Amino acid sequence: MLFGTSLEIIGTFLLAVEAIKLHNLRFLREKILKVAALKINPVIYFIDKETPETKRGEIWFNVLLIFFIVLGFFIAYSGLRLSGHSLSDVWNLFTSIVPGHLWVDILVAIPAAFVLLILASVLGTTAYTIPVIIFDGAIAMLSFIERHTASGVIGILGFLFFLIGAAVKSYVYWVGV
Repeated sequence: MLFGTSLEIIGTFLLAVEAIKLHNLRFLREKILKVAALKINPVIYFIDKETPETKRGEIWFNVLLIFFIVLGFFIAYSGLRLSGHSLSDVWNLFTSIVPGHLWVDILVAIPAAFVLLILASVLGTTAYTIPVIIFDGAIAMLSFIERHTASGVIGILGFLFFLIGAAVKSYVYWVGV
């Protein structure tokens, strides 16, 4: 059902592209999407010698890493709270797994905190990477559409997607799945 609806939406968009003027698509791709993609994913230039610009770049790189770690902790804590748990539940689970006295728990918790720090930075970086991938995919899709819309391939492709989506939805309704 969702597959058929998705194909219908894609097909409708591709059919609408035939009605949209190419300069409007080019404006969207060049002036809006590419600028936004460059803002959230800037190009990094490496310089061999030490200059004040590289020191400023190092500071921003460190601030960005700290931001990713904090973002990852925020996402993990939000997921913990949304699932109905708290940090004390996590600590109780941890102490039940590690046998021994409190000082053993603390000694084992130190490396576990480093692992949590790494996992939080990976989670934060992933949350940053997803919009970058979406922007790059949208730019690539619009470039493909711009290259193939003059020959009418996009309109035919849109009609086929719409037709297949409608057929899938009709089949699902007919079978009663």
